[in-house]
Amino acid sequence: MMKIDIFSDVVCPWCFIGKKNLENAISLSKNNLGSIDIKINWKMFQLNPLLPETGISRKEYLASKFGNETNSSNIYKRIENAGRLAGIKFNFNKIQVQPNSLQAHRLIAFIQTKKPNADIVEAIFRNFFIDGQDIGEPLVLEKIGLNYNISKTEIIRYMSSNENRRKLFEENKTAQKMGIQGVPFFIFNDKIAVSGAQPVGILQQALSKTFKLIDGIIPEK
Repeated sequence: MMKIDIFSDVVCPWCFIGKKNLENAISLSKNNLGSIDIKINWKMFQLNPLLPETGISRKEYLASKFGNETNSSNIYKRIENAGRLAGIKFNFNKIQVQPNSLQAHRLIAFIQTKKPNADIVEAIFRNFFIDGQDIGEPLVLEKIGLNYNISKTEIIRYMSSNENRRKLFEENKTAQKMGIQGVPFFIFNDKIAVSGAQPVGILQQALSKTFKLIDGIIPEK
């Protein structure tokens, strides 16, 4: 078993790109990884934890973060280009609200417990970055959750509770204690760390080295 812990925020476009690059790296590395199972654990790292739970307008957010529209436009063009290489067509203009991502992370934690193989992270990324949905809005999250054969009653009960809040805040604290300052941040089998939305080739190297450590081909230090 190979474990990959990923510290990520669902409002971070580089995290979406990093996810796609990792998937491509795994796909391209299959012949070299044998039949080993890979378990991916998504861990919360909030980039904007102080945003109100209802979020703020996207325009207000971009103005506070980048100063003016020209600066943000130049930065997002670079992200759009990187996204195309990863197979993502970002629709930043559709986003009207910059959400607090806590509730989306809570839904991820819930769905992954109920349906370990469900790609709920992909669904949330797509709803935000491609469809422009407010992923801090309870009704939006409820609709996403219903795609995983979980009852509406159960989703509403969970989302209105405090379940997993402490767990997620602890993940955030763990990342800070580890010195993680940006995301995505990948940790392969607690041995190899990769910071940022690295190219597919870099992630392939990390996968290969981790596999060799597991297989005893190279000794652990």
